[in-house]
Amino acid sequence: MNRGDEEEEMDTAEASASDSDSDDVLDEERQKELWTRVKELRKQVEENSMYYDGHISLIATLRELFELEEARKAREKMSEVYPLTPGVRQGCVLAPSLFNACMDWVLDKVVDQSDCGASVGNTKITDLVFADDAVIFAESLEVLVMALEALLEEAKPLGLEVSWLKTKVQVFGDLLDEAVQSVHACGEDIEILESFTYLGSAVHNDGGSRQEVLRRIGIAHGVMDSLSGSIWRCRYLCRRTKIRIFKSLVIPVLLYGCETWTLNSDLKRRINAFELWLDWIRDEQKVCTTDEERQYVVGLFKRAVQDYTGVQVWVEYVMFMLGGGDMEATRQVGDGALTAAGTHVAEGVLVWQVVLLVEKQVYSGLQRPGAVLSEQETVNLEKQLHRIQSLYRRQMRVPLMNCDPDALQEEASEYFEEDIEAHMKEDIKKAHQRLKDKIPFEEELLKSQNETDKLAAYRRYIAATKESDNPAAVQSLYERAVLDLCLVPDLWEDYVTFVIHQFPGLDYVVLPVCERSQRNCPWSSVLCELHITALQMFAVEGEEKATAAKIKTSLEKGLACGLQVGGDATRMWMAYLIFLRRQIKWDQPHQEQLNSFREAAHQAITMTDKYFGDEGDVESRIPRFWSRIEAEFVLNCERAREIWNDIIMKKNNNFKKSDMWLEFINIERSFGSEKHCRKLFRRALERVWDGVEAIGLSYLHFEQETGDLESMEEFNKRYRDRMVIVNKKRGEDAAKFEAEGTPDIEKSRATRQKQRNSKQGNKIVPVKEYNKNGTSQDSKSFKVPLPVSKSPKEKKGDANMTSESKQSSSSESVMTQNAPKKIAPPPGFRDTAAMRDGNTEVKPAGAEGRGGVEPPPGFTGEAPQASKGSKRPAEEPVEAQAKKMKVEKQYGVLTKDSPLDEMCTLFISNLDFKTSEKDVIEFFKSCGEIVDFRLVKNYKCLSKGFGYLVFKEHESAVKGLDMDRSPLNGRPVFVSPYDPENHTHKFKYSTNLEKDKLFVSGLPLSMSENDIKKAFEPLGEIKTIRLVTFRNGHSKGLCYIDYYDAETAAKVQQAMHETEIGDNTISVLISNPSMKNKNEITAPKEHALGAGNRPKKADRGRGGGMFSLVPRALMQQPAEVPESASPQKAVKKMSNDDFRSMLMK
Repeated sequence: MNRGDEEEEMDTAEASASDSDSDDVLDEERQKELWTRVKELRKQVEENSMYYDGHISLIATLRELFELEEARKAREKMSEVYPLTPGVRQGCVLAPSLFNACMDWVLDKVVDQSDCGASVGNTKITDLVFADDAVIFAESLEVLVMALEALLEEAKPLGLEVSWLKTKVQVFGDLLDEAVQSVHACGEDIEILESFTYLGSAVHNDGGSRQEVLRRIGIAHGVMDSLSGSIWRCRYLCRRTKIRIFKSLVIPVLLYGCETWTLNSDLKRRINAFELWLDWIRDEQKVCTTDEERQYVVGLFKRAVQDYTGVQVWVEYVMFMLGGGDMEATRQVGDGALTAAGTHVAEGVLVWQVVLLVEKQVYSGLQRPGAVLSEQETVNLEKQLHRIQSLYRRQMRVPLMNCDPDALQEEASEYFEEDIEAHMKEDIKKAHQRLKDKIPFEEELLKSQNETDKLAAYRRYIAATKESDNPAAVQSLYERAVLDLCLVPDLWEDYVTFVIHQFPGLDYVVLPVCERSQRNCPWSSVLCELHITALQMFAVEGEEKATAAKIKTSLEKGLACGLQVGGDATRMWMAYLIFLRRQIKWDQPHQEQLNSFREAAHQAITMTDKYFGDEGDVESRIPRFWSRIEAEFVLNCERAREIWNDIIMKKNNNFKKSDMWLEFINIERSFGSEKHCRKLFRRALERVWDGVEAIGLSYLHFEQETGDLESMEEFNKRYRDRMVIVNKKRGEDAAKFEAEGTPDIEKSRATRQKQRNSKQGNKIVPVKEYNKNGTSQDSKSFKVPLPVSKSPKEKKGDANMTSESKQSSSSESVMTQNAPKKIAPPPGFRDTAAMRDGNTEVKPAGAEGRGGVEPPPGFTGEAPQASKGSKRPAEEPVEAQAKKMKVEKQYGVLTKDSPLDEMCTLFISNLDFKTSEKDVIEFFKSCGEIVDFRLVKNYKCLSKGFGYLVFKEHESAVKGLDMDRSPLNGRPVFVSPYDPENHTHKFKYSTNLEKDKLFVSGLPLSMSENDIKKAFEPLGEIKTIRLVTFRNGHSKGLCYIDYYDAETAAKVQQAMHETEIGDNTISVLISNPSMKNKNEITAPKEHALGAGNRPKKADRGRGGGMFSLVPRALMQQPAEVPESASPQKAVKKMSNDDFRSMLMK
């Protein structure tokens, strides 16, 4: 919504008349005459009921008053008298009404011509008029420009001209770029403002009232300060008079224009608490007569000192406690005052003086001159003297203004038997020197004129204090800063971070600061996050529910303050979701905590989408975090896919972003299936425009590691076709931008790429194609010949390599291992082995060496010698391909030599990332002779947890299959036949009824197979035991036990069912997985978030169940569901005896 503020005024001759003194043209006598004529006119209208004639008479009256008037122009000098013909004088009480009549007529025509206006709810507001000031509303700049042009034309017949210097435009929302500073209309450039003062109130383009409220509070502060000397401290004015002055002068300034404010709870609290803490307490002290009232005042003092650390409040708090007669309580308050405000450089001396005064009065009361003191009285007197001496020693170490060192030393010497100790004098000197270092900063604070200067001064002061003083002094300085600048979130953030790092184990220091920070700046997402973190740091075991309630309250406080940016809401929700994730103990029953996490994630997504739309969670942090938890910890890949497909990819055009697709693909590769991963690659390749190369490279690596010849060929075709389309579009975009003459600063990536290509000779880089082995090939360059495969005998010798040679070649592929020891490079190409040895000289073979054969394409003869300071020449395409092939060999790329090798190859997965090739070979060597083991690695040459094991004979591979799920380094190893297309992949265990197999659940997670065998073997001989585990090797508490006959299994089932092992009650049943499948089919299916076929739920509102914005008076109570509505249970048939007993009751 755009807002244009136009201020119309008269032309030059008329403007000069408006500057004339109103007393010369419309004095008191004329005003009386005007009202007399108006009253007579009113009587005439009432008697004759002739409105039109009365209207004519009113106009005639006004003309008569303004005819034959003269004026002087009084600025620097008095001008000559000149007559006034048109216009209305300033100060005339009829001026607003006269202008409103004219402006209404003009603006009606403007609205008809331009169709301007802005919709607010069901109301359309077109303009605002106050005398000669007008506001025009429009929903687009084009309509606003049309309205201004219409205003200029319609105002001319009335003698009104638009003052373009005073006309401003204000834009609400993100309709314009921030770089645009003006709007061109009617041949003039109209300035665009962020803030505009209209009728005394500042209107900001964010649509909120916070800036205006803070501005009003600052003005009211100024009024309070200006009256502090003459009014507030005046002894001759009673309190009632001062209160009347406060209500008459300060409150109207503070609340001017408040009827237009949009307030939240924070702003209300700040307006209501304006300079009232001490006044409130002092008023209550006057009527404090009973113990209950005294306790109420003490509660007010506690609230005041917890809110802000004010020296004056602490001083009055100590004096009030002293009047109660409880010395222990007074001393506690005094110690708190010294801790909180005793290091205040400017005013801290007042606290020391009050506390010392209290202790000195106690000491004087214990002294009884001329009397003989008892032993107990003497002890109390000495104890009190030591207390005073200790206070003086502490004060001497603190740098304080208005505290003369000599006077302090003289005052303290009265309570020491001899002169004060030497180290105390040294403390006074050090404190005085530190005070000299602090005085420049104190003077800078006094000279600060506004909040910006004061904030900068405080930051410099705090930085210097951190380097030279103790943490208590730094905290005291932070308290002073937040007292003066309580609405600066960055300052609170620094303060909270300081106390968390400086006092990590003191919850009574950290938590109050965090609570105050969020209470003062609840809109800050950083402070909300820090508060939630602090509550988790100091959580007490056994009070988890209380801590969770506090964290939830902190979140609701942040969300309910009227956030303007969706990123703040996202950050608050992320902090809360991370806390809920930490509450889940994955090795314990956690369904309740998991449901709470899912519900909160659902609420977060619903709330950000409803109130912020696409600008809420721009990076989709919440659903991405949720999907990772579901995939990695819950092992629910289906739900993770639903979150990505139905939420993430449908927001903010995420389906066009390559980084989003790569993250989705990585989750699928780590925790999903190869089938779904390949589908994702194909979808990503078709939808992404920017970053297609990154998708293609990742797709290539995937096919190299898991694909076969057919899938690699399909990838080549898809990638080639897609790059043709992408390059064509990039060329069109570059030509379009170049034709439009876009400035360099706004040129797209495609344009810059085209310019770079043009500098290289207008060559278009062809799309690379990949061969069957996944290596890139250039049709015009020389192809590196593939190494010659080894014979079976050589392969057999490779299996018996030493550990040192295996370690050096562990990352090489089969193609590398089968290569001969040395192959001479083609003519004209570098010898890479010689280059590694230090010989970088390139020499082509002679004609006699080539035997008259033409050199291969790409041969360039001798390499030019590079000078010392020149750049290294670009590598030739063939050398780049050779380097790429070498790198690919290090990642365990699979190559197929023959179909016989596939029959002897096993796919090994679920390996620990620290498991080496040597460990795997040692683990499987009992099955037979091993030819090779290829461990697949990532781009950092680190294990991916799976590989390919090749045996010499097929019978050895069959034996290796029997080792499926055997533990290796604490994880079960998954062994399966080599089958890239999953043709033979199926569940290896029976899903039907097996009477000789038992299914045991509820086992302790710490039980191993040997423990289970010890518990069940006494009842019958066991054939095999299969313990069900997670991928990480941890037990699920389930197992299957095979017996040799069904009778033994039935006997064991009856004996062990519902028995206790440790603290667990186990369940022993005959294995029948088909019954479980039937139960799952009949059970209601749980709808996951993002399920496409589920019915759409009703809008849950902000936060789901966390809080409601509907007034209680309008809320409808949910209707109670009658019992008949519940699902009917099976009704048992009643016999005649049942009916007889029922009737006899």
